[in-house]
Parts: sequence; C-alpha cells; structure tokens
Amino acid sequence: MVLWMSSEADKDVGRSYRSARNKIEKAVNKWLETANYGTTVKEWVLIGIVTAEEYPGFGEVNRFTKKSGVAEFRLRIDHAAFKKAANDMNARCKLICKSLIRSLDLLAKKKIPDFDHKSLMADFREFAKKKGWL
Repeated sequence: MVLWMSSEADKDVGRSYRSARNKIEKAVNKWLETANYGTTVKEWVLIGIVTAEEYPGFGEVNRFTKKSGVAEFRLRIDHAAFKKAANDMNARCKLICKSLIRSLDLLAKKKIPDFDHKSLMADFREFAKKKGWL
C-alpha cells in the first residue's frame, strides 16, 4: 500500500500545506514499504480541503474502489487552525495526521476483505506518535 496526498487549499495556506504534506507522505510511504495489511487496499489517498469557505464541488468524499484498490478521502481540515500553524511544521503535521486517522476511521466502516484495518490503525497511531504528530 502507498499513501498519496494532495489538497484543495486556499492560496494563503497552500504552500504550508504542501510542505507538511510532502514530509508526511515521504515518511509514511517509507514506513509502509515494509508493512503488510492485506492485498485489497493498494492506495490510500487523502486530499485535504483547506478552504476558508465551502465551495460547490469541494465536498467531502469517502470511497473505496474495489477494482483499483483505491481508498480515497477528501476531508476538510480547519482552515483557521492551519493558517495559525503556518510557521509551525509540527502543528501542521498534527492537523494532517488527524485527517489521516479520520480517513482510517471511515475506512473501517467499509468492511473490506483481506485488509487488516485494526493493525494499520494501531501501527499508524504508533508511527505518528513517534514522529510527534499525535
């Protein structure tokens, strides 16, 4: 499994989101290289929605496509909190990790065969704690 991240972000937080996202994505994918949580989920996608206002077309998404093995989440991240954390990489990483954990909570409700969700959630929480992101 690999993690892929992107955003739908306002200009005032786009750059700071991108730098935190890149840091998390790189670290998580390195960690996932040696992990095995089954064969069904191949890609874990988080697109953070970091906008001051809600715009049509930028609603939350929570879906799993069995054929491709993609678990896709478009989840809101508090814009004001993210903007306030613009100069604090650790605080930004914590906000993004909160969304990653929420995505895993949503994924648990999908009842996906050959997918060890409980281990992934426990392992990810431990990984994020070691990084100081929880």
